[in-house]
Order: sequence, then structure tokens, then C-alpha cells
Amino acid sequence: DTKVLVATDKEAPYTQIQVINKFTKKTPATVQDYRNGLLVNLYNSMIGARISELSQKPNPPFNFANSGYGDFLANLNAYSSFAVTNEGGALNALEAILIENERAARHGFTTSEFERQKEELMRQLESAVKEKDKTESGNIASSLVANFLEQEFIMSPEQELDLARKLMPTVDLFEINLLPKKWIVDKGRVITISGPEKDGLTYPSNEEINKLVAGVKTMDIPAYEDKVSNEALISQDLVATDIVSEKANDQLGTKEIKLKNGVTVVLKKTDYKNDEILMSAFSPGGGSQYSDADEINASFASDLVSNAGLGKLDEVQLQKRLTGKIVRVAPYITNTYEGLNGSASPQDLELMFQLIYLYFTEPRKDLDAYQSFVEKQKGFVKNLEANPQYYFIIESNRIKTQNHPREKMVPSMEDFDKLNFDRAYEIYKDRFADAGDFTFTFVGNFDENEIKMFAREYLGNLPSNGRKEMWKDLGVRKPTGVVTKSLTRGEAPKSYVDITYHGAFDWDDQNRYQLTSMIDLLRIKLREALREDKGGVYGVSVNGGAQLEPIPTYTMNISFNCDPPRTEELIQATQEVLNNARSTGIDDKDLQKVTETQRQTRIKQLKENRFWMGQTQNAYQYKINPNNILLENLEQKIKTLNADAIKADLAKYLNESNKITITMQPDKKSN
Repeated sequence: DTKVLVATDKEAPYTQIQVINKFTKKTPATVQDYRNGLLVNLYNSMIGARISELSQKPNPPFNFANSGYGDFLANLNAYSSFAVTNEGGALNALEAILIENERAARHGFTTSEFERQKEELMRQLESAVKEKDKTESGNIASSLVANFLEQEFIMSPEQELDLARKLMPTVDLFEINLLPKKWIVDKGRVITISGPEKDGLTYPSNEEINKLVAGVKTMDIPAYEDKVSNEALISQDLVATDIVSEKANDQLGTKEIKLKNGVTVVLKKTDYKNDEILMSAFSPGGGSQYSDADEINASFASDLVSNAGLGKLDEVQLQKRLTGKIVRVAPYITNTYEGLNGSASPQDLELMFQLIYLYFTEPRKDLDAYQSFVEKQKGFVKNLEANPQYYFIIESNRIKTQNHPREKMVPSMEDFDKLNFDRAYEIYKDRFADAGDFTFTFVGNFDENEIKMFAREYLGNLPSNGRKEMWKDLGVRKPTGVVTKSLTRGEAPKSYVDITYHGAFDWDDQNRYQLTSMIDLLRIKLREALREDKGGVYGVSVNGGAQLEPIPTYTMNISFNCDPPRTEELIQATQEVLNNARSTGIDDKDLQKVTETQRQTRIKQLKENRFWMGQTQNAYQYKINPNNILLENLEQKIKTLNADAIKADLAKYLNESNKITITMQPDKKSN
């Protein structure tokens, strides 16, 4: 029969729905089993796309949802549906997910959906073959573990692609359309609803849930209509513009080109991944160009556009168009910069340039997408602080930024009421109205002549009006002096500790390196003291570094969770480690650990596209010597690092007169 459970918790931040049909697991062992796996994969992709489409509606029934068949527990598989929804929306969300599954069971999927997902699946397998000699060791280890523990298939990428190519022509849509009839049944079903416990908030009864389940079976549910647009992404013909200058850095293997409209393009060709090209772009300005009254509009302007589709295609149509392509582009606006991030397979490189061009020239203004986005965001933030961990993170940020209105980690419900659709879109258009001060960086396996041609055609035709901007200092500063705050929240026996040292910083390469090395050393010492010696924490986080903007400062942060009665003991143990380090310095053994880790980490990083991307963009954005990335430059810095230098830095940066300590204990009233 169907079992129903409704559970509430004062600390639950969301309302969640699950519908689970349980089945006995059969360990795959044959080629036929692999073929069955292809059917399941295609089904899961098609139902997932439909459910994602539902979440794009102006008043979506859920903020996030998914359905599909797969592993569950021990010797069980399950057909599971999952949804997260707003307060009071449990029954609507459950109804929507049940209807969508019933639609699939009654009417099946369309040929166009089937063909798209076949193309997507084959493309992913082809990409894996291209990367076969660049596969991360961790991924290989995971597949070996899964094979040993769960008897999952273990094949080389070529074997899997070859098998899929042989079997895919035998896969029939009719077979896939039979699957939900087997999975979506009354037998072995569990329905759970969980959410916040608060005054005035009610949940559906077991009787209401069972009545809804029975009612969906008798509903008139029409077949799905697969709406696909054949509109061209870019309708006009673009004429390639000129490259006005070009210079190379032979040590780094990078090339910088300037286009006629002022756009700077930095290229780093690599062979670290065969099927990957990364892109990042930035321009100074960001939300700092607007008043505090526009903070919410500037903060969400890029999200509203990236959720609306592009040009003549709404988000659903755009995603259908991109099925079977390996490409991603997303705009962003921070307080100080605007820009884009993206990636693509080499064979989809031109498509990435087209998406970049459209985000500048034809951002889509879609009221339905706006309403959908706002409703989902409201549901996300409404009860977020009910969760003690989220509350601690959010409240700590308020304390460290002195509750500055431009540094909210999470907007309030009132902020969303102030969000103005037209103004947010206007701000987005303004931020991307002039590409003349944008710097684009491309790292990966590209053909240099081809990428230059695309840059001239698409980036060279971006709008440019000669506007020269710089971000404005919004006055966000940490509180000076000694700040100690004690918070209480939650019922679980867990306390939170966050200690931050901060102050002015003399910005240069050597100082940044020594600060980073000092933090690395303290991470070792604090882990040994708090975890290994005291046995008081599972882990301790020690992070930080230097920031150039808005003014040069440094931050070093220590944070951990622990048993409440041991909070003061472990804070004192932390202080003893820091005091000892200041007074006696660091021994050579620990120094050697740090420098050897730095060396081995850099050797690994120099074979990673993402590292080159980040370091190259940082060099342009923060006026850092780009050659710092090289191993020989790191080796030169390692030679300068000694116990005396670290001891001097410890005295300078562990400044007890400029320190923020925030702790949180469980609420005794709740206990």
C-alpha cells in the first residue's frame, strides 16, 4: 500500500516532498542490462526536462523538482520524485509532480524529445572518449570502488561509446514509454512531506494526500506538447573587425590581442583537456555605479536575464536548442565588476561566441521568467535562518561588514518586494552597453586562427562608446578593534566558532606569498592541536589572504564546530597555538611541509585549465605579475621563506587588537 508521513522541524528551512516507489535491485551483468540502462538514462533525462520546464512558469508549483529511476538503498532501486516548494505549497507541489509523472505514464514522450536526449547522451559519451587520456585519477578510483562494492559496470570510454553506438539504434521510444507504467504504481510507495514547524503553518493530512493521489488517476491530463523554436540565434550577418595590436608572453605561452572596439582578448592554448575551452570576462563598474536604493535591482539583474533565455528564444526553447551541445555562458554583476563566465567543447566554440554576443546585444526581457525567479527566490530565503548553520553564516557576515546594505549575504523578503523588473533590466543593459573596457580570457584546446576569427566577428562587433569607468568604493569595512559576539540558535548540541584577524596590507607579490604561507602553516598547527591532540573537532578551517579592493587589506579566518561544553576550552587551545607561534616561531619541519605542498600543488595546477584561467584573469584584474604562475617564480619565493620571516608575519598579522570572535551556542530554552 501507500505509506504517508508528514514531519516538521523548527530548524527546517524548506518544505520538501518525496514520492518513492521501491523495487528490488538487479545487479547489472550483461549487455542487455547495459541497454536497459540506456533506456533508463533517456527516460530520466526526458522527464527531468519536462519538470524543469514546469519550474519556469510565472507561479511555479515548486522551486526545484526532479523524477527518475535509480539506486535507492541496499538491495533496492526506486522511482523517486522530489520537490522543494514554498510555505503552504506542499499539496500543489505534490499534485504537479504526480500529474507530470501520470502524463508520462499515459501518453509517453514525443519523438522530438527522444531524439534530443539521444543526441545529448551520445555527445557526453563522445566527450568522455576525447578526454580519455586526461581523466582525473579520482574519477577512475571512484569507478573502481563502485565496481567492487556495487558491481557497477567498469568500461573504458571507448568501450562504452562503442557499445552505445551499437545499441542505440535498437532503442525504441515505445520501450521507453512502457517504463513509467511499470514504475508509477500504488505498490511499494512512500510519500513524505517535511518542512518548517511554525505557528500558523499547516500541512496536508494523510487523508488529503491519499485523496489527491487517487484524484490524479482520474484527471483529464492532456499529452505534452513539445514546443521548439527554429528561430536563428543571430539573424544579421556580422563582418569581422580588425585586430589593432597583438603581443605574446613567450614564458607563459599567452597572447593578448586588442580589437578595434577596445575589447582585450587574452588567449592561452593548452592540451590539458582535449574537449574543454574556458572563458571569463570582466569590466570594472558593477553595482557600485548605482545608489543603495538600486542595490537589489543591481544584485539580481544578471540572474533575471540569464533565466529569461536569449533573443527570440525563451529559457525553455534555448535549453532545447542547446541539447547535444557542450556549451555554457552566464553573465554576472557584482558590486565592483560585471562580466561573463563560460565553457565549451572546441566543436561548440562558435556557439559560445554567439551566446556572448547575444548577452550584450539581445538580452531577453521576459516577465514570466521574472515572476518565476522571484517566487522561487522568496521560497529559498523565507525560512533560511531557521537553520542554525545558515543563521550563523549570515549573522557572522552582518557583524563582519557592520551590517552594510551592499554586502547582504542573503536578501530579505522585503528586498524582493522592492525588486523592480524594469529597473533591473535597465541596469543590466547599462552594464553591458559598452564592451570597450572588457577583458576576455580564453584557456583551452582551441585553434588560434579559428578563435581569433570568432573574436573578430562576435567580440569585435560588440557595442562600444568609449565609456571609461571604475568601480566606486562603497565603504564596506570590517569593524576595527576587538569585537566579541555570542549568539544562540538551534536545538542540536553543536556550537560554532569563527575567529577573524584583519587589517591594512602592503600589497605586493612577496607579502602576499608570505601571508599565504603563514596561513598554510597555521592550518597544520591548528589541525594538530584541535583535531589530533584535543580530539575536539572533526576539522578546522583556516583560510584567508590579501584583498586589493576597495583598499589593500588582509584577512585570516579560523572556524570550527564543536561540542558546546568544550567551546571555551577549544578557543583557548586555538589561542595557545597562535601565542606559541608568535613567541617561538615555526620549526623547519613544518616549514618544509608547507613549501613541499606548495611545490607539488603548483606542479598539478600548471596542468589545469581552470588554474590558468583564474591566474591570468587575476593578473589583468588586480595588476599582478602574470609570471607569478610559473614554477620557477614560486621556487624563487620558496628560497626567501624562512622561520624568521614567518615569525615577523605572525607578529604583524595576528594582531590581537583587531580581532573579531563570533560564537554560537544552542538555545538552552529549546533544550
